[in-house]
Amino acid sequence: MLSRETLDTIIRVAKMEVDPVTNKDYTLLADDILDTTGESLGVNTLKRMFGRVNDDTKPTQKSLNIVARYLGHLDWKNYEESLMHGAVQTFEVDELGRGHYKHIYVDGLSHGAEVEFHYEPDGKMRLRYIGEFRFRVLHSTNSSLSAGNILVIYSFEQGRTLSVRKISESGKLLGFNIGCLNGGICYLKVE
Repeated sequence: MLSRETLDTIIRVAKMEVDPVTNKDYTLLADDILDTTGESLGVNTLKRMFGRVNDDTKPTQKSLNIVARYLGHLDWKNYEESLMHGAVQTFEVDELGRGHYKHIYVDGLSHGAEVEFHYEPDGKMRLRYIGEFRFRVLHSTNSSLSAGNILVIYSFEQGRTLSVRKISESGKLLGFNIGCLNGGICYLKVE
C-alpha cells in the first residue's frame, strides 16, 4: 500500500475530495491516470494501492513508476527523493510547435527564460524564471498578483489549473494558491 502522503497527493492531483470508495471512483482515477500519463493502471491495482483489497500483493515497480509520472515525476525513485529533499520535476520541456507548449516542467527551463500564459476569461501573465522553481512576475492582467511578486511554481500545463506559492518580501513561503480555475491555462509559451 502507498503512503498516506502519496495517496493524499493522488487524490488532490485527481481533484477528488475524498478517498475513492466506489468502483466508479477507481474507474475515474484510472481514466485520469491514462489521460495524464498515456499509461494504464487497472482498477484492482488502484484498489490494492489504496488498501481496499485485502491481500499481500505489493505494487510492481512499473505501477509505482506510473503513479510517480501521474504526480509529475520521472519515476518512483525521483518521487521518493523529492519527498526527502523537496526536489521536484525532472522532465524535459515538451514542445507542441512554434514556441507554444502543452507542458512546461520547470527543471527544463534556463535561468532568465520567460513564460507567458493566458487563462479564461481574460487573464494573462508573463513570468521570468530566476532559479530554484522561482519566478518573478513581469506582467499580470486580471490577477491578484502584480509585477515584482516572486512565486514558486513546479510546472505549467495547458488545460490545467496552476498551483502557486507566493514568497513574501522577507523570503517566507506564503499559502498555496490555485490559479486559472475556469478551464485552466489556455495558452502557454516560453522564450
